[in-house]
Amino acid sequence: MTFRWLTTLGLMLGLHTEPGSARQLEIELDIQHVGGQLQVAELESLLASADLVIEATYHPTRLIVGVTATRQRTMPFGSRLFPIPHQLLLKGEQIERQGHTLRFKVAEHAPDRKHYRLLALALAVPVAPAPGRPQPTLHIGLPTLPETGGVHQAALVARAGTLDLGMRVRQHWSDSEHAPQRQLPTCGGDAIELDEERYLFRPRHRFEGYFDFLGPTVQSDPPSNPPPGQQSFQLHEPYPEPLAGWTLSRNHLVRLTLANGVVDRVSIYAQQHGPGNCQRSRLYEMLFADGQLVSFERSLYETACADGEEPYGSGPSVSASWLDDGSLGRFTYSAGNGSPPRIFDSFNAKQPAVCGANEAPPPAEHVQALQEEAQRLRTAFLRP
Repeated sequence: MTFRWLTTLGLMLGLHTEPGSARQLEIELDIQHVGGQLQVAELESLLASADLVIEATYHPTRLIVGVTATRQRTMPFGSRLFPIPHQLLLKGEQIERQGHTLRFKVAEHAPDRKHYRLLALALAVPVAPAPGRPQPTLHIGLPTLPETGGVHQAALVARAGTLDLGMRVRQHWSDSEHAPQRQLPTCGGDAIELDEERYLFRPRHRFEGYFDFLGPTVQSDPPSNPPPGQQSFQLHEPYPEPLAGWTLSRNHLVRLTLANGVVDRVSIYAQQHGPGNCQRSRLYEMLFADGQLVSFERSLYETACADGEEPYGSGPSVSASWLDDGSLGRFTYSAGNGSPPRIFDSFNAKQPAVCGANEAPPPAEHVQALQEEAQRLRTAFLRP
């Protein structure tokens, strides 16, 4: 961190840092988790692809107009120097491939020009097009470069749309001793260190990535002509419980038909007026895969609906997600009265020494009632 602070200060003052020894950063990426809509066979094809590259981005250590920087006018007067980044690509035989592991070396200072030091690394590889995938390239930024010697090891979770990857990343400078420096265990993350070589990564339902992917679509008005592979549905009165007597301002189910399943994404926003200035709102955001509930969010909001109540107040909210085997992955409940939320996290429960006593899972009847409410709404959308 000290080196980067000094480098930044030097750039601001127009100073420079000359390259030191011609050392290299050696990196090993070991992919240990494959999830979402990415299959192991496709991953192996991507890793073997001749189009896979490592992007090495270098930043100038000295600002020279027309060489490492450009001068641009600033308002209301004057000008500033802006650094020109430099990028090198590693590919082919520059990357060692062994199973699900990649190894490569990158020079600390750009070999083809002066006054440039390595700033960031990323892996990039073209992926086959499909809904919910980054297009045209899967791009994964790698951890911040180590400033000190030794072997630095960390877990990296890369979620790009509907694709999930978990990997162990090792980095060390070529002039450093190989003394392992691993991350300290933490609670609430997406990886648990099992031993010096392996991590356990947080699972999620293979279709869960479509919750965010279809969010903008389902929160807009249904199109008159949905794109190929999609269908749009709306609720019609009489509305099912608990929406009877409410006014719906957002009311949309998007059905996406894929080669390996059918995804339904639901968004509902309902309002209700009570006595006096009382107003209530009810929001649902849901995802189903082949008819089974994957993700659920429900929040209630009330304004001046009870005697002596503050003019504004929030009601209870709940969110939940399930895994491929149908088990509950995470459940969060907030009463909306200022008290802290209750959170059950099945992944955190696997490391009680770090996370302490985990919140107990919600009663089975509460979860079942939530699932029945979600299915009742979905069925009403698909009703002829």
